[in-house]
Amino acid sequence: MACALAIFCVPSRAAHADIGNAGTTAGAFLALPPGAAAPGMAGATLALSGDLSAAALNPALLGSITGLEIALAHAELPDGSRNEWAAIGGAYGPLATRWSLSGIYAGQGTFEGRDALNQPTGSFSVSSMAAGASLAQPLGPFLSLGAGAKFVSENLGPVTGSGAAFDAGITLRAGPLGLGASARNFGGAMEYGGLRYDFPVAYGAGVSLEHAGLRLEVDANMPADYYNDVRAGIEYRWRDRVALRAGYQHELGGDPATEPLEGPSFGLGAGLRGVWLDYAYLPVVVGQTEQRLGVVLRPFAGGWRGGELGAKQAPASPHGAR
Repeated sequence: MACALAIFCVPSRAAHADIGNAGTTAGAFLALPPGAAAPGMAGATLALSGDLSAAALNPALLGSITGLEIALAHAELPDGSRNEWAAIGGAYGPLATRWSLSGIYAGQGTFEGRDALNQPTGSFSVSSMAAGASLAQPLGPFLSLGAGAKFVSENLGPVTGSGAAFDAGITLRAGPLGLGASARNFGGAMEYGGLRYDFPVAYGAGVSLEHAGLRLEVDANMPADYYNDVRAGIEYRWRDRVALRAGYQHELGGDPATEPLEGPSFGLGAGLRGVWLDYAYLPVVVGQTEQRLGVVLRPFAGGWRGGELGAKQAPASPHGAR
């Protein structure tokens, strides 16, 4: 049991860290950006007006959504695990408040168990899931506040754990410029019997610029259990139908020769009449790659008005969704 916890309940990325809190957290899958648009820009999206996948990193970004959305995403990760994410929410009804419900499943596969004498004890599966809800309140055309909560569960074969965590964020927009800040996975812990592990708490802030189809974002991220990093992303959107994306993530303090989280990323998007598709490609320095697919549906949209990270949208009406 102790071996299962030591191997699986802490982030795999912490194996390369040399900071004090490395290897002390659970629920590593919560640190990954969902969807396929933000990963194509190296995960830089804390201040960029967006959709449900962007709002998963900063719940205040729900305030920029003007209609009901359904989002789905699939990722094959370099360690052989898979990540499935789904969300529904946005603006619906007479209230200006935005909402979302989301779920994520991470499957790490099946492993062979061994006892203290290294004898096989049978196979067991490892998986994680989280279900969450978020709310955002636009305060006029420039400011938005958001908060969310999530329930997290992990199955590590003979050991199971659960806990709750919280998110909060703020965005401020002035013309083409945007500012955003968020805190994720704070205020809770995973409990496995008598053992307790913190979640991968992360704080971040970003600045964005949107002009004539060009969208730029730079974020600074400060995770509690890993190196700080800087992420920069760029997107060019043609007539709100096709999007080209690229980004770069730089770890502050990691070894560039072995750091698995540092490097470029690329992405494509295309949409028409309420359906938007995204693809992200993330090469990593250890010789493996990560690919992501995402789709966003707007059931009541007569025509698509933006991609997964959202075109520049009209400010929310104080009397409710448009």
